[in-house]
Amino acid sequence: MYTNKISDYTLENIIFGSNRFGYNIFELYKGEKRKISFTTPIMKIPFAIEKYGKKEIVNLEFTNYNDDNDTYNFFMTLKKLDQLMLQPMNLRLTLPKGFLEDISNKTYISFLKEKKYFDPIMRTTYKGDIIGDLGKGSLAKCIVDIDSLWKTKTSYGVLLKTKLIETCDD
Repeated sequence: MYTNKISDYTLENIIFGSNRFGYNIFELYKGEKRKISFTTPIMKIPFAIEKYGKKEIVNLEFTNYNDDNDTYNFFMTLKKLDQLMLQPMNLRLTLPKGFLEDISNKTYISFLKEKKYFDPIMRTTYKGDIIGDLGKGSLAKCIVDIDSLWKTKTSYGVLLKTKLIETCDD
């Protein structure tokens, strides 16, 4: 399995490239743009793969993130990404022309869902491969891409794509 961690990237060095629906997201690394792709720690997939319109969605749950250092650090790094997208003027690099205007007066929709009494989840789209048997409540490591920033007339957010799920169930 792919071994990059989210901590291998400098999130403040995110750059954007325009696309039809918003902006592709990359990291500027040694003068080159590179896709941000990482392996998750072992996470719970509470609902298996779900259909949402024409898309497939997989939610990844941060089970016991308060007790597991790797999962906690992973969660906190993703919260940092969320904050950078909520306030992109804190990024180190120059934003594309018109970027701030594209998102001003719009509501940021987080890919992290936090509810009282439940462990947080990370909502991603799914298009890829599965290694092992996947069902509701499966434990898995996943390879996820930080794909793009989408926008509508009233909101914007980050699109994460899960491209590999490797189950860890006994």
